[in-house]
Amino acid sequence: MEPLHISNRGASVYVAPGLVGLDSRSKPMRGLGVNWQLPFLERVINMIKTIIAPLFVTRTVRYFHCEDLRKLPNLNGNPAVHVESYDGVSAVPDEVADVIEPLPGETLSVLFVGRKIAGFVRAAFKSQYSPELDQVIEISAGEVLLYQTYLMPEYNSLNMYAYLFMAAARGFLEKGFSRVIIATPSANPVLKRAIERAGFRLFKTEKNYRILGKHFHSVEHLTNGHVLASAKN
Repeated sequence: MEPLHISNRGASVYVAPGLVGLDSRSKPMRGLGVNWQLPFLERVINMIKTIIAPLFVTRTVRYFHCEDLRKLPNLNGNPAVHVESYDGVSAVPDEVADVIEPLPGETLSVLFVGRKIAGFVRAAFKSQYSPELDQVIEISAGEVLLYQTYLMPEYNSLNMYAYLFMAAARGFLEKGFSRVIIATPSANPVLKRAIERAGFRLFKTEKNYRILGKHFHSVEHLTNGHVLASAKN
């Protein structure tokens, strides 16, 4: 596998929305957001989506994993860039704890550029609530969940995210953990690229629905194409 070369420049993972041009000829219907310049069928579809949106909500979560050290890229790159992992609150140095709050029972992997903290990712060893996804991610014994990733704005790049994921995963696999998992919303394609560049592969897609107050979800395991569906009240 090609070495991962590290730079603090690159495509940003957080993509700001572009500017939206205003067209004075477009006259939307109040409350329905209808653009009368669109073809008739497209206007009807948009109206239906607007009406049923409060009744039907969908969210897709992608799960990536790494189980094999041999699938991780080499750590070649800028020698000033490195990751330090701290197990437990008491192990976290004061200069790190002043910037990042350590949590009991978890490992904190911190990305440094020289002596400066550039970002971090948390690692949980049991099922954990993910703030990014607003749901609990289920993991099994021997697995590690990487979640709540953050990079300082000046280091916010595709390569730096990939390096952080890769270095954290390498440390856990070397310690004998069976699998490292990352869960991410499907609406962030740049983060998906960073995860894949770090040596992770998509293994499961979960779709969550809410219809008239009832919750449903379907899970597709991509290793065998099998789809499991279940309902939640």
